[in-house]
Amino acid sequence: MDSNCLPQPYFPQTNNYDYDYLNNDDFSKEGGTALTIIQHQNQQQQQQQNYHQQKPIAPPSSLISQQSTASCSQMISQSNHNKFQLFKEFKENTNNIDSKMLCVQLSEFQISPKTATNSFDLWLNSLWLPPTGFKKLVDNHLEKVYIPFYSYRISYNVEFSGFVTYDSKLNTNAFYDKFGNTNSVNNNNNNNNNNNHNNHNNNNGNTSNLNYDKNKRTSVTILNKENSSENNVGNNNNLKNYEDILKDKSIKWNKVDGYITRTINRILLLACNSMDLLSDESIMNCMASQQFDFNNVIEKTLEEFNEFSQLEQINVLARYEPDSVWKRDYLNHLLETEQSMSIEYLKQQEQSKFVKNVSSNIQFNEKMFSLIYIPFYYTKYEYQNQSFSFFLNAQNGVISATRPEIGLGKIGDFLKYTQNYFSTLVGYLEPFSKCKGGDLATIDSTKVYNDSSYYLCFARSSTNFLGSSSIGHLTLRNNSSLITATLRGQKRRGILKGNPFTLLPLHERTFSFKGHWCFEIIEGEVNQIDVIKINPREGGSIYQSIKN
Repeated sequence: MDSNCLPQPYFPQTNNYDYDYLNNDDFSKEGGTALTIIQHQNQQQQQQQNYHQQKPIAPPSSLISQQSTASCSQMISQSNHNKFQLFKEFKENTNNIDSKMLCVQLSEFQISPKTATNSFDLWLNSLWLPPTGFKKLVDNHLEKVYIPFYSYRISYNVEFSGFVTYDSKLNTNAFYDKFGNTNSVNNNNNNNNNNNHNNHNNNNGNTSNLNYDKNKRTSVTILNKENSSENNVGNNNNLKNYEDILKDKSIKWNKVDGYITRTINRILLLACNSMDLLSDESIMNCMASQQFDFNNVIEKTLEEFNEFSQLEQINVLARYEPDSVWKRDYLNHLLETEQSMSIEYLKQQEQSKFVKNVSSNIQFNEKMFSLIYIPFYYTKYEYQNQSFSFFLNAQNGVISATRPEIGLGKIGDFLKYTQNYFSTLVGYLEPFSKCKGGDLATIDSTKVYNDSSYYLCFARSSTNFLGSSSIGHLTLRNNSSLITATLRGQKRRGILKGNPFTLLPLHERTFSFKGHWCFEIIEGEVNQIDVIKINPREGGSIYQSIKN
């Protein structure tokens, strides 16, 4: 287990943490972790008593903002920091954060709407084997939205305790190099060999001091659980399997404890309370693929941000309180991770690889958050009763989208046109019918119709041998003597719609069409509107198009 990296659910700014094993002093590093392990039991007790007597104190917000946002493109004046706070402390079971006194960080839209639409079209056309007719369902109209995130900064103590054995037969002077080879270290080694093993460089490039007294040789064992029984046979025949050691009642176990102080910056969590976004992983995939650029942001008060978004006609999604998001997305993850890491903490503290019954407890010294709004272009569409979405990060252009399962693609389109062609040859035409939008959605297996509207359904235009559609024409009549009807054409199984038009009482209108269409009745008496004539071909350009 790598004890030098606390996994993050999304994308924190820093994944690597620096460890330094000292005797008494605590310290912190920006973007990293201050780690202190007390080696002697009397020092442990004294340090823990002093810690419990201290109350968690949040640092001044102005100090934090200077450290975290020094490179922002636009800064709030220092005088405003006395009134408004970029970083605020949050507590459990508290939902009374004063939003009026809160500053926010945001990134402006770096990508134009035209570029975003072109990116969406390129993505749509690049899909390999989409379901037949899927591309016709997708509208390339993208909505500009600001999605809220919380950036957390936490400092906490991990108090751990467990049982350890110092049995000399088990804790040998064997250690493994980076290739897994076993080397023997004797107590009478020269100083150079001893100094070479005082510092052990981990895979992340961090340095840990494993020996505290250079004049006193300390037995150092760095073994993997899987390798403990295999690679040490040649060096120590008495080395047992790890499971056997835990069960051996002849081994003496000593109870020890300790604690570690850690600080983690920029834990970025989605704060939006939209269930569509929370259930859809696209938004977080879009964020995880490339880190958010904290250096390319501006700062505003929350009131200024709301005025700015209204002026720019940008939709701002609602958010949960910071404590709710913290508990929902990260707290359990942190507790579980530190519990598993406590085993490694105890092993390194006691210089023994044999520990058991390790437990841990976390005490928070500081919990701070800041509110960040990240710009996105967003659209959502449905296909066969399933919801799909498209996200484009307007700061860096990263795309994340969901699509239906692989279909027949162009092959499916060819088979559909072939079926339509032979239907035209045998003279089969879809009968004229009227149905509600919800029923038509069931028939077409596509939710693109207005459930409350009625639709006039008729046959598609003829299909040529090469797969193209002919231009047909039809005539509508309003049989009502009093009520004017309002209708518009809509592509069957598609989102393309024509312009609304009126049909006066006892009047007729003829339209040309190409492909498969229907009419939505927006206003009027449904039973009084009929298709009195239809020809799947010979439409030409003499009639008004159903799309206009």
